[in-house]
Amino acid sequence: MNTHPQHTAGDDLAREPGSLLRLKYPARVEKGREVGGGFASPAGAVFGAFRFKLKCSGTPALVLVGDGFGWDHVSMSLAVNRCPTWAEMCELKELFFEPDAWVLQFHPPVSENINNHEYCLHLWHPQRDEIPTPPPITVGLK
Repeated sequence: MNTHPQHTAGDDLAREPGSLLRLKYPARVEKGREVGGGFASPAGAVFGAFRFKLKCSGTPALVLVGDGFGWDHVSMSLAVNRCPTWAEMCELKELFFEPDAWVLQFHPPVSENINNHEYCLHLWHPQRDEIPTPPPITVGLK
């Protein structure tokens, strides 16, 4: 049974308008899709829960993907007691988002911080708004 908050049985499994989640995930990701339990999703859906090993570190990861409420959201925690590294988050972005997508990590004000898992990090992409980006020269030299 699909329990994703924005999708119900019989929904079109394609991504939401404005979404930059990939239309098809790599085989090693699909192989690790949760098909039972509270995070179950059907094969080929853009949303769901996935368990697989990261290529860059060999670390087992749990990834949750959603596209509801106007946002693409991908979160990852690892089977070790630490936060994902930059390289691991880059691999996550490459696996789940289109190559040209800009995605964000938010650092909310203390008053709005919600932390359900000490070692989980999130990537976000707004489906209806363009993300403002800084001029390349302010980021570094090419």
